[in-house]
Amino acid sequence: MPHQTLYKFRSWSDPIHKRWLTERQVYFASPAQFNDPFDCAINYRYDLLSNEEKFEKYISFLKKEKSQLSEEELKEEAKKWMSERLLEKEALLENNKKIIRDMVYTKVGVLSLTKTKKPVLLWSHYSDNHKGFCIGYNREILIQDFMKKYNDYKKMVFYEIDIKYSETYPIIIPKKDITPTEYISKPLSTKAKFWEYENEKRILLLGGSREITTVPAEAISEVIMGCKMPDRDQIKIGEYVIKNLSQVSLMLCKMHEEKFELIFQKIN
Repeated sequence: MPHQTLYKFRSWSDPIHKRWLTERQVYFASPAQFNDPFDCAINYRYDLLSNEEKFEKYISFLKKEKSQLSEEELKEEAKKWMSERLLEKEALLENNKKIIRDMVYTKVGVLSLTKTKKPVLLWSHYSDNHKGFCIGYNREILIQDFMKKYNDYKKMVFYEIDIKYSETYPIIIPKKDITPTEYISKPLSTKAKFWEYENEKRILLLGGSREITTVPAEAISEVIMGCKMPDRDQIKIGEYVIKNLSQVSLMLCKMHEEKFELIFQKIN
């Protein structure tokens, strides 16, 4: 069974992007760095909790803010909060949004990859208007490498999610029995419908925001050069791949002569 290939589009003129190939670096970005203001900014719907669930939330908040109170005093205070409908007030909702957003921005690292190399828009948006390049990764080797690194000595946790594309926000109610997948993955795995062409897969690293790591050479299976990449850059990439990554399929994008699409010519 052939392995799954995941792709990352880069610019050869950017020294940091170049390191993804020459030093085999990958980067788990903070969601704060994303270009889409809606990305990873989906809010939890406290206002949709039942009265019983809201009461439990108030108790939970009060235990953190007023830990000196007895159980009876906590319940009485929670009843006051219930009567004032604090969980439905804009100030508290905004504060909760900020807390969650700050946690995601500082604690979660995201490696954004795509399951396709074909869309013209991917090359236009993420590969220096077709003058850059694209790296194809062997998913299985990539995952094995991350398992060794992050589910062991670094005490970080990673897992994969496939992005879902939607016209509307998913509804996430932070009830008591909410699963970790719903609480963490759902806001990070839903994007606007107009991004659907990206066909994105994400690898989340909990506790690894802005983490840089190096992957093994065998994790790279393809290197594709953009159809507008200058000849001098094609020569540099070609020489590097042939010398250092002999297992890699080296390809060059070409414009189809009859259709609005790209074709991929194998060089090595």
